Amino acid sequence: MDDFDLGRLSPYDFETVCRDLFEQILGLPLEIFSEGPDRGIDLRHVAEDGSTTIVQCKHWPRASSARLVRMMLREELPKISALQPDRYLLATSVSLTAAAKDKLVAGLAPHVIGPGDLYGAEQLVAELGKRQEIVERHFRLWLSSTGVLQSLLRKESLVRSADLRADIEKCALTFVPTPAFAEAERRLAEQDVCIVTGGPGVGKTTIAKMLAAKYGFQGYELVAVSPDVDEINAAWRDDVPQFFYYDDFLGRSTFGDKLKKNEDSRLLQIIERVRRTPGKRLVLTTRDYLFRQAERMYGTLQDAVLSPILYFVNPAGFDADLAAQLLYSIVHHSAIPAAEKRRFGERGTWTRLVYSENFNPRLAERTLGLSGFFGTPTEQVAEQMLANFEEPERVWEEVVEGELDDACLHVLEVLSVLDVDSGVSVSELAEIWQRYTRAIGTPHTLPVLHRALKVLDGALLTIWGHGAEDLWVGVHNASVLEYLEGRLHRGRCDLDALIDSFTDPEHLARLHVIGSNLLDGRINRKLRERAQAMADVVLECLVAPCPYSSRFSNRTYSIGRTSWIAHVTDVLAHAESLRSAPLVEHAVGDLEELDDFRPGDAGTFVELAELLATVQVSVLVPRPLFTRLQAFVVGCARDLLRGFAREGFAGWSRFDLSWAVNVIKEHAPGDDPRSLEAAELAVAAWRRQDDEAFARKVEARRTAAGADDVGGVEESPSAVIERLRVLLASTPDD
Repeated sequence: MDDFDLGRLSPYDFETVCRDLFEQILGLPLEIFSEGPDRGIDLRHVAEDGSTTIVQCKHWPRASSARLVRMMLREELPKISALQPDRYLLATSVSLTAAAKDKLVAGLAPHVIGPGDLYGAEQLVAELGKRQEIVERHFRLWLSSTGVLQSLLRKESLVRSADLRADIEKCALTFVPTPAFAEAERRLAEQDVCIVTGGPGVGKTTIAKMLAAKYGFQGYELVAVSPDVDEINAAWRDDVPQFFYYDDFLGRSTFGDKLKKNEDSRLLQIIERVRRTPGKRLVLTTRDYLFRQAERMYGTLQDAVLSPILYFVNPAGFDADLAAQLLYSIVHHSAIPAAEKRRFGERGTWTRLVYSENFNPRLAERTLGLSGFFGTPTEQVAEQMLANFEEPERVWEEVVEGELDDACLHVLEVLSVLDVDSGVSVSELAEIWQRYTRAIGTPHTLPVLHRALKVLDGALLTIWGHGAEDLWVGVHNASVLEYLEGRLHRGRCDLDALIDSFTDPEHLARLHVIGSNLLDGRINRKLRERAQAMADVVLECLVAPCPYSSRFSNRTYSIGRTSWIAHVTDVLAHAESLRSAPLVEHAVGDLEELDDFRPGDAGTFVELAELLATVQVSVLVPRPLFTRLQAFVVGCARDLLRGFAREGFAGWSRFDLSWAVNVIKEHAPGDDPRSLEAAELAVAAWRRQDDEAFARKVEARRTAAGADDVGGVEESPSAVIERLRVLLASTPDD
């Protein structure tokens, strides 16, 4: 604990260290402000009598004291004079000579009381050395101290332990303490052993390495274990506090044996030995689904009472403040150009990233790490990260394609078609899954299904219910379903066997919707081979016949002629997608009845115009029928425009009028019915009114939030989020 490298701190780290330190030095609570370089405030205290104390933080670890003095007197003095603080203190990572302090005291008078209010790097290190509790809270301070590095390297435990020390240093650069870290830390302190589990990318390894760092700081020797738990016995020394770290102790795949011969029993013996020996700690990490499979494979693990030492890192999203701290740390310490770091500080970009539902530190690090490699551009990195957050399913690629056995894959392939958003009963899943595995030639029994679900539960799937007869399955994260649907699109399963395994029309309807949403030729091409069956599916599940009976009750609902038009339009849309002659025949039969139809209620003409547009682009509907429909719809448009009176149109009827104007201009361009010009002017005026009303709503939302538009995010960013944005936006080129 003889010195600290303040240069390892980011500007925000430096501010938070200074806040904790000067709160003790001054005995005053201090606020971190987000105004940034324009006002010159970093830390401030306002007393009840209105007197103000300001602590300015200048983190220029590579600058000279002469440069700092010039900058303070030329750029900062006008800001200080404008603020008129009752007391002003400067904290800087620059080494201040006695001459530099004298110049600053003279130049910043009367706000600086004396040289004692100017803290250079040496003074800050000295003050921190008196306050170990502050140092412990800030990892990046003490991980670089000479004493700590020597303690991590001392003795000759294992070469891997030296590698672990290097990994810890790198990991600490971007580490932000999270609630998950605090919980794992608590369990380790209470139980002496902690097994950290969770899905990929949730921070298991980071938590374990930072726990190793903390115990290394306390004087423990670090021992990295791999690939056999017996290495703990070999490295064991009774007279030395030791921290044993066994990363991915079950490997990285579900294929093959997880543990060596009798290692399950030896592992449990080691756990008990660590727990009964003072001065020993053991942290193991593994992916949750691998641990569940190991429990099934090794009865000793299943019989052991491991719940007190087992901690599952919940993959639920980070709150915005924590996401901002993580993202700031990752971007600040990345190798991307300073100009690209400043782009992250643009308000709209920064806030969309921080508030993203799919925020993921691993994706953020991967995006920044790949910048400039493998043909990826070095510019617009922030935009690349936004795009990656919008496609988080890539997180699941490695797990699904490389680490799951066939039984688990087949479960996911079946679930990709079912309504997992609402939940799928295990009994329904089992019936389809068994048909599917038989169809592809690898039949499995129900116990295999249950074991597969146990492996997947908590990582990719969520299982709930009461008792074996009432269990339901859903996906753990929406991005899992997006990835699974993409697998169907990419042909990574036997589509013919999958389609043949579904007997409920609703399932085939859902598969058709997936294919249509993905604009997928592969899925719908397979469904087209089942022309009559898919025609029945569409009419039963995807469009409502008129009248129809609800499948959820015995009531019969009467659908008006307006819905009849929408029904024909939907049938034709599905007919085009499936190239279905039976569906076209059904729609054509309905279109033959147009002579009996006359639009009545408001909103009817909109649906009629949409039907005309659908028939116009269809390659299946006979052209004479389109010509007849065209003449019919143009006639209805003329009827709407005839005798136009603006005051007679409101609500949906305005949309009818707008569509009628468009139909006349597109399908009867030589026609100029009376009132067309007046109707066009009215439509344009209504659109302007709508645009102005929308603009007023947006402005009202901005005023209420107290912030500029941030791309759909309604929350007003907190002081932490805004301060971090300002720091990134002001990243210097040097």
